[in-house]
Amino acid sequence: MKNLPRAVLLACILLNCGANVFAQTDAGLVTEISISGLERTRDHVARYHLKKFIGREAAGLDFDEVKAAVLDTGMLEPLSVELEAKPGGEGYILKVTVEEKWAIIPLPMFNYSSDSLTAGGIIVDTNAFGLGDTFAIGGTYMTEGWNVLALYEHKPSQDYVPGWEFGGLYSREERRDTNQKDEDIRRFKLDAIIASFGLSYALSDNLTASIAFLFQQGTLLDSGDPLLAPADDARAMGLSPALSWEESSWDGYLLSRRNATLKYDWTAGIDFPSFYAVSLEAIYEKSLIPGFRLNLQSGIVYSPNATVFFEKDPSAALVDILPDTFAARSYAGLSLGLEKYLYRFSWGTLSLLTAYQAVWSEGSILGEELDQGAAGFLRLYLSKIALPALGIGMAYNVSSGYRRMVISLGISF
Repeated sequence: MKNLPRAVLLACILLNCGANVFAQTDAGLVTEISISGLERTRDHVARYHLKKFIGREAAGLDFDEVKAAVLDTGMLEPLSVELEAKPGGEGYILKVTVEEKWAIIPLPMFNYSSDSLTAGGIIVDTNAFGLGDTFAIGGTYMTEGWNVLALYEHKPSQDYVPGWEFGGLYSREERRDTNQKDEDIRRFKLDAIIASFGLSYALSDNLTASIAFLFQQGTLLDSGDPLLAPADDARAMGLSPALSWEESSWDGYLLSRRNATLKYDWTAGIDFPSFYAVSLEAIYEKSLIPGFRLNLQSGIVYSPNATVFFEKDPSAALVDILPDTFAARSYAGLSLGLEKYLYRFSWGTLSLLTAYQAVWSEGSILGEELDQGAAGFLRLYLSKIALPALGIGMAYNVSSGYRRMVISLGISF
C-alpha cells in the first residue's frame, strides 16, 4: 500500500504526457472542413468527397489533391483551397470555396442526310435533388424507328449507405450490324426492351463493388429487306457483379484518372441457351509535365457464346477506329495517346489528344479480325456545365482504309 501514491503519481504523469503528445499531434492535423459556395448541392454530399482529408498532416497537404477530389464530384469546380489554424491549437480547418456547375442540361440531337433523319433529345440532371444523383429522360425519332429512355442513379453520399440505380429503354428501329467499312453485314427490324436495377457499395475511398439485375427482350418485326436476321426472338435475365477502382490527380491543367472495372455478366436465356461474358476496362492517365499527359486505355470483352442480339459495339474496346454499328462477341482493344493542354478560359479547358489504336475482335459473321489506326481529338473539359468533356475528331482505320468523324460526349446511360 505504501507504493500506491507513487503509482498513482506516475500514472498521472504518463497520462498528462500522453495528452500533451496527442494535443501536439492534433495541432498539426486537419480536424475540420468548411465548404462555401454551395447553392443547390447539399453540404453533406460535398463533404463526403472531402472526408478523406480529415486527420491529414496540414503541413504536407497537397492542394492539388483537394482540387482533384472536388472535380471528381462532377458537379463542383474548385475556386480556392486554404488552411486556417483553429484557436487554441486544436488543428486546422480545410477551407474550400467552390462554384456549382450547371447540372440541368438539355442535349438536343439532330442529323439529316439524303436518306435519313434523326431528331430528338435528352434532358439530364447530374445533381438531382442536390444529392449528386443523375436523372435522364428523353427520346429520339429516326427514319428507321424511334426510342425512349429513362434513368436514375443515386450515388453514395454517406458512409455505409449503398448507391443504387434503375433505368429502362424501349426502342423500335432497324438494327444495322456492319463491317469495318460501315457496310451492312446484318440488318433487321426489332422492338427492344431493357430494364435494369443495380446496387453499389464503397469498400474504401477507391474501391467499389456493384451488382446489376437486368431484363432484356428483342422482338423481331416484319422487314421488307432483312439481311441474315436472327431466326427467333430473344428474352433473357441478366446478373452482373463488378469491382471498380478509381483514383485521380490534378496537375493544375488536366484531371488525370486511373480507373479499372472488372465485371462478370451472366445472361440466362429464357428461350435460348445461357452464356457468360467477362470484361475489363482500364484507363491510365499520367501527367508527364503540367498540362501534358500520357493517355492509355484498354477494353477487353470475352463472350464466345453470345447470341446475335447481345453482340457489342466497339465502345466496349475503348477504341474509335471502328464504326459505331460494328458488332462482335469479343474484343481486346488498346489505345495509347498523348494529350496536351492548349487553352483555358472561363468555360473550360481545351486540349488536343492524339492516339494510336489497335483492336482484335471476334464475331459470328466476320470471325477474328485485327484492326489498327490513328485518332485525334479536340477535347473541351467544361467548368461551367456538369459534363465531363466534349470532343470532336477524326479516326482512320489503316487496316480497312476507313475514315470517320467522331463526336463524343463524356456521359453514358
